Amino acid sequence: MTQMGIIHILSVIYVSGVICVAVSVNENRDPKRIVRESARRFVKFIGVTILIAIVVSLLSNA
Repeated sequence: MTQMGIIHILSVIYVSGVICVAVSVNENRDPKRIVRESARRFVKFIGVTILIAIVVSLLSNA
């Protein structure tokens, strides 16, 4: 993997974290709930992203 590929992966992780925190802060006021909801959203978001990456990788090799 090239340096640009690593930068893209890190930026996807960073942006997804920022989006998850922003949505959680907008919906909740309790700090514990914000952290819990942000973590839950982040794991879901990264999971779906990895699933899409696997599907694209499998389809591009076919």
